[in-house]
Amino acid sequence: MVLTSSIGMELSKEDSYGKTLGLIGSVSTAAAVVGYFIVMVGFKFLNFSFKTAYLIAAAMYILAAIFLLPIKMPNVRNHKGLKFVIKKDYWLYYVLSIFFGARKQIFITFAPWVLIKIFKQPVSNFALVGIICSILGIGFRNVIGMLIDKLGEKKVLTFDAIVIFLICIGYAITENIKIKTLALGLAYACYIIDNLMFATSMARSTYIKKVIKHPDDLTPTLSTGTSMDHAVSMSLPMLSGFLWNKFGYEYVFLLAALFALGNLYFVRKIEI
Repeated sequence: MVLTSSIGMELSKEDSYGKTLGLIGSVSTAAAVVGYFIVMVGFKFLNFSFKTAYLIAAAMYILAAIFLLPIKMPNVRNHKGLKFVIKKDYWLYYVLSIFFGARKQIFITFAPWVLIKIFKQPVSNFALVGIICSILGIGFRNVIGMLIDKLGEKKVLTFDAIVIFLICIGYAITENIKIKTLALGLAYACYIIDNLMFATSMARSTYIKKVIKHPDDLTPTLSTGTSMDHAVSMSLPMLSGFLWNKFGYEYVFLLAALFALGNLYFVRKIEI
């Protein structure tokens, strides 16, 4: 994750960071669609085993490494003793990373569980929804990348925070909707939009790229932000699981809505 953003921005012009990351994200998402189809066709029609699937994945990693070898980045210097960078100047990036970690984990862990536990949806539906999200994401990531360059990180991340807040409220009220088909439709809509909105995370990377004080700080700072993101991601499920079991699933998403409002507050402090 860190290297993708770092390499992408180093290879692009200052006024097109978002466009470049959007293009990279679109290509990655298109590859995900291919992966979904390989798995679906392989396991359904070609008697794939998990061993076969993992061998294909390993071959793809080797192929990716071969394509990476010729890349030349003349502006990148050799680094010795790379370590995490924690500086006061970058505090806002760290805070935004923490909020992203909270939002990410609730989506990854509990959003699917709403569809599985509350609406009794089969696993096969998730494969189809995954394909839909990936196909939509190919174009959406490109659009978000261009909007970052045109409108700036502050507006894009503000839009993201507001949408995530509304999605969390949507998740929280689904079970109370009397018409079950409408409730299920809302749950799936929230899931798909939630998935697409991950594209806005590019704006955090372009933001830190623009405010970084020294070029050598970029990759270590991105790594620090990602570590903070993961630290929150690993600890939040315990609290969220307690809320779900003790009070009901809707309280998990009401908590997430509060995180979205907190994220919005700090996003408004961006000054570029």
